[in-house]
Amino acid sequence: MVEFSKQARIDLENIFDGLLAWCTPNGQFYLDTNTVINYHNDILDVCEHLDTLTYHTKSKYPDHSRFGNYVYVYKRNAKTTWYLIYDWDGVNKIAYLNKIMSNHLTVSGVFD
Repeated sequence: MVEFSKQARIDLENIFDGLLAWCTPNGQFYLDTNTVINYHNDILDVCEHLDTLTYHTKSKYPDHSRFGNYVYVYKRNAKTTWYLIYDWDGVNKIAYLNKIMSNHLTVSGVFD
């Protein structure tokens, strides 16, 4: 079972709205409504299967660790990766999805 936090639900809504409003700086390329719906549904589908993972990867970036102990990396394309940040109750097999972030918002925490 996967439970979505209020923040995760807001993140999904913001992703949908952001994709719908997105276009290139010159305004020549945008995502049509069907593409946005499919993209959003793909992310939602991945979220809903966190409880079926055989291995749960520990969060390593500070930006992720503050939202949950585990992270699932969903590489959507060459430029965009989504991080599904969650806590895992291995006894009851429940994933608590806390936050969804893209690689565009994640700071590695490594500063030399």
